[in-house]
Order: sequence, then C-alpha cells, then structure tokens
Amino acid sequence: MNNKKSFSLVQPLTWSFSIICLFASFWPRQVFADTTSINLPSVTEALQIGLSNNYGVRIQKNSEQQAHIQIKTAYGTLLPNLEAYGSLNWNQEKVTDSTNRNTQTQRQELGLKAQWTLFDGFGMFYSASAAKAGLEWAKLSTQEKIESATLDISRKYFQLIASRSLLRIAQMQDSLGQRRWKKIEAKKNLGTSTRREWLSARVSRNADRSVVLARELEAAAAQRDLVLALGLPAPTQVILSDSLPQLDTSGLSLVLYQSSAEKLNKALQLSQLRGKILNLNTSIQASQFWPKLVAYGTLGQSWVQSETKPTARAVPDREIQALGAGLQVSFPIFTGFKKVTAYQNSQLEEQNAKLNRTELEQKIAGLVEQQWLLLKKGLESQELEAEASEFAQAQMQVLEDLWQMGQATDLEFNEARFQYTQTLGRLILARIQILNAYMELERMSGSIELNRLTK
Repeated sequence: MNNKKSFSLVQPLTWSFSIICLFASFWPRQVFADTTSINLPSVTEALQIGLSNNYGVRIQKNSEQQAHIQIKTAYGTLLPNLEAYGSLNWNQEKVTDSTNRNTQTQRQELGLKAQWTLFDGFGMFYSASAAKAGLEWAKLSTQEKIESATLDISRKYFQLIASRSLLRIAQMQDSLGQRRWKKIEAKKNLGTSTRREWLSARVSRNADRSVVLARELEAAAAQRDLVLALGLPAPTQVILSDSLPQLDTSGLSLVLYQSSAEKLNKALQLSQLRGKILNLNTSIQASQFWPKLVAYGTLGQSWVQSETKPTARAVPDREIQALGAGLQVSFPIFTGFKKVTAYQNSQLEEQNAKLNRTELEQKIAGLVEQQWLLLKKGLESQELEAEASEFAQAQMQVLEDLWQMGQATDLEFNEARFQYTQTLGRLILARIQILNAYMELERMSGSIELNRLTK
C-alpha cells in the first residue's frame, strides 16, 4: 500500500516535469538569454556608440582607402615601365644532302626592356585628375554616410523616448480608469449606479487597456529599432532619459539654412563632383583620337653555342651584346566607331549630370523650406499644447474632486481625463516633430549640431 501511494504521488510530478521540459524546448531562446542594459542619458552617447558600430560607415571608410590606392595607380601611368627578360632556346637542324649535316644550336639571352609613354593626348594626366576627384568623392560619401547614420540614430533615439512617454500617459489613463471602474463597481454592488454608467465605465476600462497594450508594442518596436541602429545585441535594454530634449531656436532662420544648403549640402557637392568626374572622363575619351608617342629602349646580352656534325670547320661560341633605343608613333585611323560612340556617350552622361544637379538644387531648396515650415508649426503646436495640458490637468483635478463628492457626473470626469491625456500625447508628438525637422534641416545644411538640444 505504501508503494502504491508513493507511486501515485511521484507520477504526477514526473509528468509535470516532462511537460515543463517539453515546453522549454520549444520556447524562444531570447526568453532565457541574458539581457544586458546600457545607459544613454543623451543622444550624444547614442551617436558615439552607433557610429562606431555602423557597418555602412566602416565600408565607406574602406572605399576611401581604395581611392587613395587608385591615385597611386593613376600616377604610376606617368612613369616608364621597366621589364627584365630572359630566354633559353635550343634548336636542331638536319640537312639531308650529300653532306648530311646535323646542326645543334643553344641560345641564352638576358636583358632589360624599358617603355615610356610620352604623349597620349593628355589622357594620363586626365586619369590622374579623375583619381584625385574619386578620392574627394569617397571622402564626401563618408561624410554623407555619417550624416545619414546620425539622422537615423537620433530619430530612433527620440522615438523611443516618445514611445515610452506615450506608454506612461496610457498607463496613467489606465490607472485613473481603474479607480473609476472600482468606484462604479462599488456603487453597482450598493445598487446606486445605473446600468448605463456601469457599461460606460467597462467600455472605457477596456479601451484604456487596449491603448496600453498598443503603446507597449510601439515602445518594444522603438526599442528594437534603436538597438539595431546602434549595432548592439538584440537582448540589450536601453536606459534613456524620461523626457525629450528641448530645442534652443535662437538664431535659426530659413535664409541661413538655405544658404548653407546651397554650399555645404553633401548631395549637392556629390552631384557637382560627379559632373567634374564625368567631364574628365569625356576628356579621357577625347584623348584617344590623338597620336600616341612611346619611347623604348633595350639592353641585352646573348650567348650562342652551335655544333655541326660532320663539319668542315670549327664554329666558335658567340657572345652578343645589344643596346637599342627608339621612338614609336601610332595614330588610330579607324576602330569601328568604338571610340566615337564612347566619346558621345560620355558627353551625354555629362549633360545628364548637369540636369540632375539643377533638379537636385530645386528639390533641396523645396525640402529645406518644407522642413522649416514643419519646425515652425511644431513650435507653435508645442506652445499651444503645453498651455492646453496645464489647463486640462487643472480641470481634471477639479472634476475628480467634484466626482468624488458626487457633484460631477461620471461622464464629465471621464471626458476631462480623456482631454488631459490627449493634450499630453499631442505635446509629445509636437516635440518629436520639432526634433525631427531640426535634425533634417541640419543634415541638409551640411553640418549637424547638437549643442542646441538641452534638457
């Protein structure tokens, strides 16, 4: 009997342990992974980590090193080519006649050969200039990549702060709704509340919970986006400030941004540099129609050993020294229109680059004006919503006191609570609009300054 009882107790525990192990085997590993945390009190710290881990910036810096190497290659075409050569030949000649001679010859040869292109229609000089322009392109592309990464990281940093702020607002609204729900439940149990009040409170309570769940998902997505932008492991928990930074707008003007964008915008500078590179490429293609002048020289020595059987006389070994120099001129007369079409295509590409630059100038001017308008409207909205939130908070507190004393209806208090949380949400969205517009204006003007962002 005791054995049966012990088996009856152990069997459920065994099955429970097996179920737990089976459940754990299918559970995502991220749940059991160690979660690390990182404290980023300001966007500056986030940018330092994100830019150091950004693969796009790393790749572009490698491209910059490749451009340095390409310059060496281009300048190398201006120098002469020097080659060392050597050969070993063995030859046997048999003559079938009355003499039946059989001749064996062995030739050894060593020497130096030099070749120097003196003139090719200035194509070598154009190629060197194009390589230098390619280095400028690589440096500008690196700066543009850093600016784009800075804009992306800062946006996601601000978005995470905003998402967590909206989540706190939703949790505050849910807490107030919970208090309201408990009071309605108590009144319902006492029979002093109507069914309409009870249903309204329950619908409001469910709506508050739905908003909290939605805000939690948004905050989790914003956390994931920022961690990816920073190049950190997925389980990393980011600790941020509770509030968005404020923007010091003193000294900002649309004219200043437009002037800076015309001179320092990286996209415009790259477009202008592309036109320069294509112009050099057109010159390189045109240089192929010129004659080519090449100087050459050789210095060599040969050793010849020859033996003939049967022979009438002895053939001594010979040692030959050779020194030669000269000039060679070549002129392309007809190449099947290949060079002509290449030159024409290069001209058209250069024209297209000019058109693209004109279009880009107009586009950036319009974008600067658009972002400036978003900044101004965001500042106006921030001022209005800040005042509205203070008024809505005071009104909600008054109605809550009246509601607690039974001098205000449940719907009046719920409406005041809703208005207060809505103004807080709109205030956060206005601040996000201000920060995003400012960062975009800074990027388009060619330099991103974070000194204006204060707590």
